Amino acid sequence: MRSFAVRSFAFASSLIIASVVSLAACGGDDDGGAAASPDGGGTSTTGNPSTNPGSSGDSGTDPGSDPNSGPSCTSAGESLAPGVSAKTISVGGSNRTYQLYVPSTFDGKKTYPLIFAFHGDGGDGTGLRKSFKIEAETKEGAIIVYPDGLNKTWDCDTTAGLARDTAFIDAVVAELTKNACADAARVYATGFSRGAYFVNQMVCRSKSTWRAIATHSGGGPWGIEGTEYDAQGQLKCNAKQLAALQVQGLADTTVPPSEGQKARDFWRAADGCQSATEAYDPSPCQQYKGCAKPEVYCAIPGMQHTIWASAAPVTWNFFTSQK
Repeated sequence: MRSFAVRSFAFASSLIIASVVSLAACGGDDDGGAAASPDGGGTSTTGNPSTNPGSSGDSGTDPGSDPNSGPSCTSAGESLAPGVSAKTISVGGSNRTYQLYVPSTFDGKKTYPLIFAFHGDGGDGTGLRKSFKIEAETKEGAIIVYPDGLNKTWDCDTTAGLARDTAFIDAVVAELTKNACADAARVYATGFSRGAYFVNQMVCRSKSTWRAIATHSGGGPWGIEGTEYDAQGQLKCNAKQLAALQVQGLADTTVPPSEGQKARDFWRAADGCQSATEAYDPSPCQQYKGCAKPEVYCAIPGMQHTIWASAAPVTWNFFTSQK
């Protein structure tokens, strides 16, 4: 396991508070743990496998529209055949790759939510797809992207690297919302371990509009290599308020619970939430009250560094509940 020193900043109302923590967090053997697979994510072995957490939402069909009529919303032709295919896109002089899942119901005449799912350190999109079973939860109701990080990782810690990886994701968002029937108003991100850290870092700098995020065993965001804070000590994010859900194992020794709490506290403050909470399905998740955008935190007793059994359903239902 590699160990990384990560600069992590607390969200403050008037001062910039800096702390340096050493952990296998935005880096390290993130896809490890006794129950984790080496190819991109942990196996779902812990927790309550609830099949209907959260609120049910849209299925991918535009409300009030006839999916069998209307003009085509795709110009990609045969490249958008239903199923899973390997894709390449050139960004900044580099060829970047991802796996693209297109629903079997795809006909080019209706738009779908667009989900990005980010693997952990040492993994890839194909591996995360095997471990994070979100396709079954969507019931053919979403287009899903499983991006590949360069050298099987994501750069969360350097300005140039983070900008490079964020530009890759923004380019895929632009391509799919323009040419592949992905709904620009329903773009979501989820990730495990280093992928979770990257989600928080990326949405803060992204040019795309993100509707909600769900992170699993990860922290952030924080400032890097320069002044990224305003006069009130708040990290400058393009996504100033954002619906956010975090899942954190309380027995995780790779990404300690304090890291998940930092992500929770950042979005809770950004969304103006109260300190009071209420139950959120499935247990033991809690939703904060009084938020401009929903903030949900799921602290799982006994869970180590792996993907929660309820990760996929709680993620999909959280996404589709954001109207």
